[in-house]
Amino acid sequence: MSGLHKLTATGAKALTKTGRHSDGGGLYLRIQGGGRKSWLFMWKRNGVQREIGLGSFQTVTLKAARQKAQIARDALARGDDPKVTLTPQATKTFLDAAKACLIARDLDSLNPKTKRKWERTAFEIAKPLHRKPVADVKREDILKILTPIWQATPETGRNVRSHLEIIFNYAKGREWSDAENPALWKGGLEAVLPALNRANVKHHPAMPYDDVPAFIARLRGRPAVAARALEFTILTAVRTSEALDAVIGEFDLDAGIWTIPAERMKSGRAHTVPLSYRAIEIVKEMRSAPVSEYVFFGQRPNRPLSNMSMLMLMRRMKVENAVPHGFRSTFRDWAGDRTQYAREVAEAALSHSVGDIVERSYRRGNALEKRRSLMREWDKHLSNESKSYDKVV
Repeated sequence: MSGLHKLTATGAKALTKTGRHSDGGGLYLRIQGGGRKSWLFMWKRNGVQREIGLGSFQTVTLKAARQKAQIARDALARGDDPKVTLTPQATKTFLDAAKACLIARDLDSLNPKTKRKWERTAFEIAKPLHRKPVADVKREDILKILTPIWQATPETGRNVRSHLEIIFNYAKGREWSDAENPALWKGGLEAVLPALNRANVKHHPAMPYDDVPAFIARLRGRPAVAARALEFTILTAVRTSEALDAVIGEFDLDAGIWTIPAERMKSGRAHTVPLSYRAIEIVKEMRSAPVSEYVFFGQRPNRPLSNMSMLMLMRRMKVENAVPHGFRSTFRDWAGDRTQYAREVAEAALSHSVGDIVERSYRRGNALEKRRSLMREWDKHLSNESKSYDKVV
């Protein structure tokens, strides 16, 4: 082609004069002081001279330099920037892909509970994957994350796997990975993990209520935030996510009340929790040196404790026959077996609906004072001691 290929490999090697030596079409061999040689592509756009290095003469042959220069010329012809075309994209990690995927899904437009589930998957549960190139994550890496929670907390397991599949699909769509989606269910994880349908989902393993006081005593000997969060969760009989996402603005400690807003409740209805003395003590203790708005704060700034922290704490304490969520069942069994409170009061403490829609429409109260008395009795059982509470009329 006329005006191109002015240099030869032998001639370029013999050149010693400092300056730029044109091969044509914007490609130059640049010789600097000391005889250092490198390839350079130059072009002008909107009257501005620009350039990009194509590599050292010692490592990039004349043929390879010409190929790069042609790529740059093709980019210019398309109206693209040769620098963007020629500069290899930095390898994207799983964390890069997760962050970009969450931005693309516009998490702020989702309800807070759904947003929090996505954030937990990406930033807490999948933390072991953060530094891995997203294209290098294998099915075995996903199994290491899912296996500990798949049977213990089936709902969390399903959500995490689904979120991971979407993140890896997003990475493929952005051409950051051309590997098979390691979180794919059909033709992938379904062959390794048991299906979690209504027929085989197991109830959360629960500790017998007579064993809980001894466990609580051990728990109170541990200073970790996870220990306080777990004790508070047991005392209030709430779901783990409801406790971990609690913020100080939800509490009226003078009245001994914690109001969980509707958007954080599984039922979609606000739930008022009467607090026992020990529950109030825990909240005050956690707020004595506040780190963030969350009562049970995590290691990351303004993030709550990881939803895996309580389960891992129980594993470290060698508790193999129970999970944090199972303490709701423990509480319900205790209330039914050891107290005279009506079924409706115990169910209301768990934020469960009782009766049909007509019955519920006529009974709009939440049995707060009866539940307050019930939760104080539960506190006394957990502490395995007699406590003096003011009589509730």
